[in-house]
Amino acid sequence: MINIINRHTILSEALEMARHNIQCYSKDYLDKEPKEDHIQQWKDAKRTAMILKQMLDEFGSYVDIAGEYEKYHVFIGSIGSTSTTKNIENQPIIDTVEIDISHNSYDYEDRRIFHCGSECQSFLLDDYDIERHRRYDEGKGHTVKLYVDKINYIRKIEWVDDPEQ
Repeated sequence: MINIINRHTILSEALEMARHNIQCYSKDYLDKEPKEDHIQQWKDAKRTAMILKQMLDEFGSYVDIAGEYEKYHVFIGSIGSTSTTKNIENQPIIDTVEIDISHNSYDYEDRRIFHCGSECQSFLLDDYDIERHRRYDEGKGHTVKLYVDKINYIRKIEWVDDPEQ
């Protein structure tokens, strides 16, 4: 059992790095097209990520993994600000997200800044403000749960009704 978990960890870290390489070699944060000078590296990184993901999926029958996002650091809080830039096609993208971490004590401030992965672009660009206002009108608040990988990219964002979750 220990060997399987070690292999799983190594494959997970390699997949994170392959995803990072895809972002480095992509024209924008959507990862749909390579930069002109890095077409082969982009293709290689995409292929590597696909193979590593398939290998990790095979572990499902051997190891009880609680969830796809368990390997990420989870932060619960409210988004303070985002920094927006433009991609090569002059379209807006979110570069960084600042989050105020929730704590039981209001005296303790913990503010973090993370990069926004391609998986979260539409959430922040299209859905966040509308949903935040709707939730405010319903008295739910605007607390979110961020899943952040080891290279400080947000890979998933969820709304949280109870910050103690």
